Amino acid sequence: MCRRSDSSRVRTVALGVAFGGSGAAALLAEQGFEKLLGTLLGTSTPAGAVVLGTYFGGLTLGGWLYARRRGNVATSGAPALATYAKLEATIALACALLATFATGLVPLFAPVLRLGAASGAAMTVLRAVVAASWILPITIPMGATFPAIVDALDVVEERRRGAAVSAFYALNLAGAIAAAALGPYLIFPRLGIDGTLCVAALIDASAAGVAIEAARAFARVRREGTNENGHGRGHGHDVRGVKALLAVAGLSGFVLFSLEVVWIHLIAAVLGGSVYAFGTMLAVVLFGLGLGAAIGGAIGSRLGRVPSFFPGAALAIAAIALLLGHGQWPEAPHALAALGRDVHTFAEAERARASLAVKLLLGPATALGIVYPLMLRLDAFPREGAGPIAGRMGAVNALGCIAGALVTGFAGIPLLGGERMLLVLAGVCLVGAGVIAGARARVALPLSTTAAVAAFFLMPRWDLLHLTSGEHAYFERHHVFERTRLRYVHEDTYGGITTVVENDVRGAPMRVLLTNGKFQGNDGGEMAAQDGFALAPMLFVKHWDDALVIGLGTGRSASVVAAMGFGHVTIAELAPGIALAARHEFAHVNGRVLERANVRTVLDDARSSLLLDDRTYDLVTAEITSIWLAGETNVYS
Repeated sequence: MCRRSDSSRVRTVALGVAFGGSGAAALLAEQGFEKLLGTLLGTSTPAGAVVLGTYFGGLTLGGWLYARRRGNVATSGAPALATYAKLEATIALACALLATFATGLVPLFAPVLRLGAASGAAMTVLRAVVAASWILPITIPMGATFPAIVDALDVVEERRRGAAVSAFYALNLAGAIAAAALGPYLIFPRLGIDGTLCVAALIDASAAGVAIEAARAFARVRREGTNENGHGRGHGHDVRGVKALLAVAGLSGFVLFSLEVVWIHLIAAVLGGSVYAFGTMLAVVLFGLGLGAAIGGAIGSRLGRVPSFFPGAALAIAAIALLLGHGQWPEAPHALAALGRDVHTFAEAERARASLAVKLLLGPATALGIVYPLMLRLDAFPREGAGPIAGRMGAVNALGCIAGALVTGFAGIPLLGGERMLLVLAGVCLVGAGVIAGARARVALPLSTTAAVAAFFLMPRWDLLHLTSGEHAYFERHHVFERTRLRYVHEDTYGGITTVVENDVRGAPMRVLLTNGKFQGNDGGEMAAQDGFALAPMLFVKHWDDALVIGLGTGRSASVVAAMGFGHVTIAELAPGIALAARHEFAHVNGRVLERANVRTVLDDARSSLLLDDRTYDLVTAEITSIWLAGETNVYS
């Protein structure tokens, strides 16, 4: 009996390691097809929203389908392990097929997208259809893996089952953390997208193999009459308790992804817009979630069953962490410059960025990471046959993620800006904590609501010149100084924070256009370069009918192209804030080019415009820019 018990523990540990690897594979696969879809759907915010929504839509559908199937077919223990193995094998096969046929998908689907080129709504629908054909075969089974594992853990003795569920959740997060840290720096640069997808397929296939062996072993033990806890017995659930679980799961997903959108928006102005800065941000957030999951699991193990107000307390801690760190954001570029003064290598620069990301993000991410594991230890979460509840929780959590990303990206940041959105989300955490604790303390909700409103209106406002100083890019003040005047600011998720600043240079004012503190153009010494970028390719032009200018900037290059006599000029500009700045702040250098009858502006990335438009151009040129920012290789390649 002792040997069998030890053997069961070894298999459970092996299964946990495999499930951790599955988390790493899931993140690598997500990053892989996000990069692939960027070459087809484009890198604009609407295109990115379609990819994100489809990804989490697949997770939602997977969790819902599992819960529905599990409600009709009672499977737990070894049969659930066999189901989990099939899910992992399906994911592995889908990743392998995507890696094999990825190069042929762009020419295959581009004609489909061209059908909606004349309509924004039609284009969004077609992008969703195309994204679904790439993503859903992978994400639907992904969404079912966690509830299947929860059902499979019925093989664990009852007193340890709750701890096992929390541990498996934490291991899956740990795998995602490892992939987030290694992906941008090691795996993608060395193996490419296809190779990375193959690695993900291999990991998932290995997880399937471990699950198959464990399922056979546990089934054999059961046939021999040895104790197996739970074998598909039906269990009634407290409907009100389950509804509360689903509500908290949705709220935590909404808050987390709203914060991720805001953090991505602000990190571009603080750490930079490179793929490495984004990878650092993602790794820190996932590490915080993993640390929180470990803390939540430790609390659950110590207490057994967790009181219902504990998840609310975790939300309150997250709100406090957000408010305490709120004032650090505008000073972060200067702090990074101070850290970077003695930096001489790429690795040292990335360590400096990582240390600052930890300071800004780790606290609230850790607090939010505590919430979900605690919900798995509440009385409303069943002790046996919990797969359907886990599936529904995962589905609602994914829906919350979709809602948070869309609401914050398309409404919150454009209307309120990153500063106020952080305060709003801290307030949502406070109010959510009050609602959860309200059943035990009648004063909790009024107090938390009052605190949220007070924080929104009383917290000190940011100095946007400090936030957008560009010190993260140059490790010194380059365009923003003590006497610099901020003429214009625009925030959105398309182009980040667009500003126009004015400095006195030799007694005359000079305006500089910046994106997240990074130089884009001015009305002074860089004018000659802006003219040259437009004029140089004209030496090879034979016909003067149609011209395409990639990137608007100050509009100077576009004005030179228009002035040279082209019949039609198209400007492809990704950021609405840039277009507004060119129209209102640089009209004196671009001759009001955007108001000319033969000039049209397309708010999309140039690669997508060229791919989906049948029009041909006699000249294609670009506004002078830097291509070291994340996603811009897809725009300019």
